[in-house]
Amino acid sequence: MPQGSREAYDRRMQRAPRVVRAFLSALTAIVRFAIALIMAQSVVGAIVLLGYVYRRMQNHAIAVWTGERFQAPKWLFALESDGGFFHRHTASLWLHLRTGVAASLSLAVLTLPSAVTIALSWYTGWNNSFYKGYEYALVGPLLGVLGIGLGMLLMTYLPYAQARHATTGEWRLLFSWRQNLQLISMHPFANLALPIIYFAAGLLVAGARGLLTFAPQWRALQGAVEADPGQFLTNWYFYWSVPFILLLFVAKRVGARLYASAIIKGLQNRRIAHGELHDAERYYIRGALAIAHTTKLSGGFATLIRALWPVLLWLPLFAALYIQQFIHFIGAWGWLNHPIVWLPVLF
Repeated sequence: MPQGSREAYDRRMQRAPRVVRAFLSALTAIVRFAIALIMAQSVVGAIVLLGYVYRRMQNHAIAVWTGERFQAPKWLFALESDGGFFHRHTASLWLHLRTGVAASLSLAVLTLPSAVTIALSWYTGWNNSFYKGYEYALVGPLLGVLGIGLGMLLMTYLPYAQARHATTGEWRLLFSWRQNLQLISMHPFANLALPIIYFAAGLLVAGARGLLTFAPQWRALQGAVEADPGQFLTNWYFYWSVPFILLLFVAKRVGARLYASAIIKGLQNRRIAHGELHDAERYYIRGALAIAHTTKLSGGFATLIRALWPVLLWLPLFAALYIQQFIHFIGAWGWLNHPIVWLPVLF
């Protein structure tokens, strides 16, 4: 919003009683979360939700660099816009959509090679088992090992690269391999939180999809399933979206804040070149660090070890993918899109 409008709004909020401020903050958070649940029920909505998540990641990183309180982005009402009535009240939504489209296309380039290989490993292995093609028995397992290996390397790398893309808006930073690995190496132990959170989300996704096989057998659900299977399926995924959205927000928050603090740590230790950072990164950290000189970017084998040593901890995320397929058929879309990794839609 314009600076004057923002300052006037902040002054009004500061004059309001603490109870009123707490109530309004809680109400706003509930509304934001409810909209996120609705968006997670379709592919188009998931693209918009991804854009919203990216803007949250950007604000988390900025909060680390500036020391200011995190401000969640608005879903609809963009008071910062000076356009007409319709534009002012939908500008944020269009910004989420534009950001989500760019994010989804960039993530597809990174995630689909591993996802396609894993999917092929399942289908080739299954067909080989069905048709007894024993001379091709190793095709499925070898493709699985290759796809899972690529996936584990990707997930070790992706959270920081995604945070940089979200913060700067520059898709090329997703593929700035050396810089991103250098940032990842800044937190060799704190990074352990990421596979744990992502695995929790992976188990939840496996539960949402896999337990559908047993839902018609549960006495409490039999009536709903028999009355309207389509409506039951819609309600099923909607309710599972509640914990999923929470884990989604937590996972991206942790990734964004680790990335932001890694830049500060790297600059302080002179292991990251100030001059090679993106303009947006330099702009926001200018008040946090008294560092204006350029240092030489370090790298090498030691950096790879510090960055990639937790790679095996990502294995359970992919194991859950195979387990859910054994329990309930997830189809090609289920293989290609892991909701916590690419588009945040459960079905």
